[in-house]
Amino acid sequence: MEGLMQDYELSLQHVLWRLQRLHGKSEVVTKREQGVHRMTNADLVPRINRLAGALKRLGVKPGDRVATLAFNNYRHLELYYAVPCMGAVLHTCAFSPSTWNSSSTTRRTRSSSWISRSSAC
Repeated sequence: MEGLMQDYELSLQHVLWRLQRLHGKSEVVTKREQGVHRMTNADLVPRINRLAGALKRLGVKPGDRVATLAFNNYRHLELYYAVPCMGAVLHTCAFSPSTWNSSSTTRRTRSSSWISRSSAC
C-alpha cells in the first residue's frame, strides 16, 4: 500500500542528519572531572564524521569490530555513532578491576581495534 513506508533508508546517517538539522541547538551535556562539558548537536555531528574518517585512515574497515573502554561522556557518544556509521561493529566494554584482562576480552569479542581513555575525563 502506498504511503505506509518512508521513502528513505532508515539509517544512523539519517538520524544524525535529523539531529543536526532539526535539533541542532539542543545540547549534549556531560560531567567531567574539571566541570561540565557542553556542545550542541550541530557541533556533535561534524565531530562524529571527522572521527569516522580518522578511524578509516587508521585502518578500521566495514565489518571490523571496535571495542571501547571509556567513560560515558561526549567522546564516547561520538564513538557510539561514528563506528557503526562507518560499517564497523562497536563493542562497549565494562571495566571491572578484579576481572579485567584485555587479551581475553579481545579474543572473546574478536575486536580488531581498541579505543580507551587513560583518565576519568
